[in-house]
Amino acid sequence: MSTTHYYPTDLTEAQWTLLVALLPERKWRPGGPGRPPCDLRQVLNGILYLLKTGCQWRMVPREFGKWNTVYAYFKRWREIGVWAKWMEALRQCARRRQGRQAEPSAGSVDSQSIKTATQATEVASRPPPKPRRSALTGASKSKGANAICWWIRSGC
Repeated sequence: MSTTHYYPTDLTEAQWTLLVALLPERKWRPGGPGRPPCDLRQVLNGILYLLKTGCQWRMVPREFGKWNTVYAYFKRWREIGVWAKWMEALRQCARRRQGRQAEPSAGSVDSQSIKTATQATEVASRPPPKPRRSALTGASKSKGANAICWWIRSGC
């Protein structure tokens, strides 16, 4: 009897095929030092589960691997820019699917005037707000980690 669960956030074969090509090459070799790497598809499914549900890292279901392993991959991929590569590839895929060029040919910038504080004491008298801790600690620093769920689900 299989103990594998299916979650709505799990990647399909087509989605996995698109993303696996952009993963960094593994350094571990069979017979080499260290532990063998875990299943990266399950790790990515765990990250997507966390991003979709908003649970804490320690509450990621065990089917995805140990929470600290899932977090370590998330952090490593954020630091080396894997999320940015995925967002770029998914953006190009979405543009091609819409019948457009993969790269935009023009851009538009809009500016808006906002009222600034007229008295510096008014702004300085209030203490700065305390940063809130999130279940996705570090995800806000990741370029596109939160948005990748939407792009993947859009059918690229």
